[in-house]
Amino acid sequence: MAIYFSNTLSKEPFQFDSVGNHWLQEALSRPQGYPIYHYLQTEEGCGIFTIDGKEYFLPEDHGILITPHVPHAYRAADTSAWITCFATFGGTMEAHLPQILGNNRIIFTEKENALEIKAVIDRAVARFKTAPVNTHQLSCDCYALLLQFSNGFFHANTSDPAWEKYVQPVLRLIETHYMEDLTAEQRVIQLEKTGDAADDGGTVKHI
Repeated sequence: MAIYFSNTLSKEPFQFDSVGNHWLQEALSRPQGYPIYHYLQTEEGCGIFTIDGKEYFLPEDHGILITPHVPHAYRAADTSAWITCFATFGGTMEAHLPQILGNNRIIFTEKENALEIKAVIDRAVARFKTAPVNTHQLSCDCYALLLQFSNGFFHANTSDPAWEKYVQPVLRLIETHYMEDLTAEQRVIQLEKTGDAADDGGTVKHI
């Protein structure tokens, strides 16, 4: 089993704080919730997730996204091993996530959707194993994970001009190329070709 923590300050729009897979999950109770976004998915066995006094089963290939500070608890459903994958994340655009996610406190995933998320987590774990860690590409992976919980970031009705002028063009590029290993320099070149994210002088502004 593997777990990796980010040791850098939040400089990317979307950034993993921790990520792990093939994890032998222990029972946890969080009366105050978790301080950032937390996704948990069953790889093997079955778990029970408790929120607001209600219990929900998390069988294999089922997961749950928990927003910050939501009191909850989870445990294995029986005496069998409960194996999970997980990710916690935030980033400089974290303040926009409630709007992006429809202000839902929790979001359940299953089947094909959950398998896509597991593939993203496995890919992120593999990147953390490679030194030096490519934080830009991990940010793309985090964005790819978030895509599974929304109908697309471009439906977000944000009033932040910086989002529309600088961030949205980058996210549009990531949305169409997130399976590729785009470096930051390659992203800048692509944006310059399309004319997106240019300031009044015709150059790309880095944020």
